Amino acid sequence: AGAVPVRSGPKPQKSLEATLVDMCTRAQEKAFPAISGIKAMVTEATKPEFGDYQNNSAMGLFGRLKGKPEAPASPRAVAEALKAALEEVNKSEKGPIGKLEVAGAGFLNIWIAKAWLEARAGGTAV
Repeated sequence: AGAVPVRSGPKPQKSLEATLVDMCTRAQEKAFPAISGIKAMVTEATKPEFGDYQNNSAMGLFGRLKGKPEAPASPRAVAEALKAALEEVNKSEKGPIGKLEVAGAGFLNIWIAKAWLEARAGGTAV
C-alpha cells in the first residue's frame, strides 16, 4: 500500500458562506442546546439593505422549539437569541461578522467586516 502524498503549502480557505454556515450552526447549538444537528440556513442577502448574508433559520427552529420548556415566544425571539449567540461565536473566533441585525418576523441580517475582508484579501495570492 502506497502512502498518500501530503499536500504542502497553505490550507485552502473555506468559502465565506461555508464559514458563516458553520458559525451560525454553532450559535444555534449554543442558544438552543435542546435541538442540535440542524445546519443553519445562510444565503446571500436578497437586497443590499439586508446586509451581505441572511440567516433564515429562526422560523424552522421556532417550529422545532415550540412546546419545549423555555421555548422562545416567536420566531423573532429565536432570531434575537441567535444574534446574541452568534456575536459570542464571532468574537471568540475573531470571525468575519461586522454587524448583525434582526429584521422582520425573524431574519438575521449579516454584514461582513470590511477590515476582515481586507485582511483576508491581503493574505491571498492574486
